[in-house]
Amino acid sequence: MNALKRIVITWLATARGGAEKSSFELCQSIRRRYHTEVALVLWHYGEAFDFSSLGRGAESEVIHCYDGDEYRRRLADALAVSSASTALFSNHRAFQVDLHLASRRGVKCAVLFRQTPLADGAFRTLPSPASSELVYRRGAELDWGALQRATALIGLSDFGARGIASFAPQHPRVVRIYNGPSMPGENIAITPRPVRRFLIVSRLISWKAIDFGITAFSHLQRRYPDVHLQIAGDGEEEPRLRQLVNDLGLSKQVAFLGFRDDIQRVYQSNDCLLHLSGIESFGRVVIEATNHGLPAVVPQSAGTGELVINGHTGLTFRPDDLADCVRALECAYHLSGADYIRLGATARRRAQALFNSDRLAEEYVGLANSMLVS
Repeated sequence: MNALKRIVITWLATARGGAEKSSFELCQSIRRRYHTEVALVLWHYGEAFDFSSLGRGAESEVIHCYDGDEYRRRLADALAVSSASTALFSNHRAFQVDLHLASRRGVKCAVLFRQTPLADGAFRTLPSPASSELVYRRGAELDWGALQRATALIGLSDFGARGIASFAPQHPRVVRIYNGPSMPGENIAITPRPVRRFLIVSRLISWKAIDFGITAFSHLQRRYPDVHLQIAGDGEEEPRLRQLVNDLGLSKQVAFLGFRDDIQRVYQSNDCLLHLSGIESFGRVVIEATNHGLPAVVPQSAGTGELVINGHTGLTFRPDDLADCVRALECAYHLSGADYIRLGATARRRAQALFNSDRLAEEYVGLANSMLVS
């Protein structure tokens, strides 16, 4: 048996978002708790992103790559260091390249799905070990033969793990490891404003269902004209969403904030998070909001449905049910200050117990150790 000396984590970044934050946090959590050597091989796909705010204070090695050839070369070099004592955690975008290089170096490799494979939904992935261009693939179109060679397949939630297992029923090791977003040290309790402020934090892309949330908010605003909504994030859907806001006559009630590095301040200036996607693998913004004292309104499905207990840590609605979403928003609007504090405190205690960075590091290091003896 080889003792674990090094963990290599990869990610193919197409934006500055939750997956990028989670990749950095995973490295930092492992390094902080176990002092294991950790390297993050990060492919900037399409453009050079500024991740300086995510890497502050990190002792992990971050290897930035800007095209496919550089990524393959730098990852091969990273895997050549103590290869018999190294565990590689790949991802659903780059697994073709990573599994190929890991096999050549004799390194055990697990694949983390930051999005859940679905029969009727597609995500971007590299179609072959030699490819440098992402393509869309539905769950059944992924190369499950290649994925069978992975030591383990990882989902971010029970929903995610079930999605993987539905396409890889013969794989011997499909596991669930929840994210562990960093939490502020102090306990935060908000006092909701007399004029309620709702918040969406998300990439502005179609499957995040921001248009559904804006439409639901418009129904709430007709009943309570003083309510406001802020949308933090950027993405290809922004022009269409701005047009929808104008068409609904909400230009004074809805503000687009763009991508924000100071997202903590944004949380603190709002009262309740609205998260819409019914196919989210995890939904880290729900935990981020919880850590800043905000209750969340989420669909009772997919990964986010595992994060919120209706009436105890937030409010839920039936997925794709506009009337039920409006009902949940109205319930949130009428919550008393004491109810906000109660929901926020209960949600934070649950997040500290289930979704913390120490637990995250423990599960990944435990899996890495077991990979070396499999």
